[in-house]
Amino acid sequence: MANASSTMLRVEKAVGHASRMAWRTCGGVMANKRGRASALETAQDAVIVSAEQLRQRRPISVYRMAKFSGARGEYLCLVRSISSRSLTAQTRASVVVGERIMFDFGNEAKECTVGSVDGGCIGVTFDEPVDVQAWLDSGDGQHRRAAPRISIAARARLQIGNQILFVTARNISQDGIGIETDDILVEGDALKVALRGWHGAIAGTITRVEGDFAAIRFLQPLGFEALSEWLAGAAALRQTPLGEGGYDLARS
Repeated sequence: MANASSTMLRVEKAVGHASRMAWRTCGGVMANKRGRASALETAQDAVIVSAEQLRQRRPISVYRMAKFSGARGEYLCLVRSISSRSLTAQTRASVVVGERIMFDFGNEAKECTVGSVDGGCIGVTFDEPVDVQAWLDSGDGQHRRAAPRISIAARARLQIGNQILFVTARNISQDGIGIETDDILVEGDALKVALRGWHGAIAGTITRVEGDFAAIRFLQPLGFEALSEWLAGAAALRQTPLGEGGYDLARS
């Protein structure tokens, strides 16, 4: 009987040990499953960034014209580097750190904040990411380096033969200017345009007339630096009364 009792005790201990081992093993498996599930949930919660997104976050060097608008009007700039989050550009415009401006990329406009100003170079940070590749791909090769059209409100003087007309300039680019006038203009007429603050007359041709609006194409494109400087000065001129003086038609 003693031997039988001893044998039963050993069997119970063995069964108990096996049960505990089985429980521990099961617990370990469940813990591992919970760990894997937790890791999977964490991975699912993490932001997945594609290679393209990573590439667009890195600044790339470019040489492309763009425009931006601020409290005093629209301005030209030359973008020198850009990422989906920020850019640096050269401009003649007078801006200050912290100023809110709107960059127009043609295919989209983005609000941003001026973060640095160093001479004629500014750095801005976008409120929302920019699709850099879409901007670089927009437009054809012929126009990618052309300055965009800038909205203005300036007095201009036209000389058509011996006739002198005072008109309102509504937009300007390196290639031409849009004006408003009550006078009758004829498509195809050659003329000279004088702008207050611009040295010399600009030769051009009337290419389109629609009601009070007329489009004029310059015979020679304006220089980017000269146009940028004039636009920066025109912002100050818009804050003063515009008379009929200050136009230079002597040079062509």
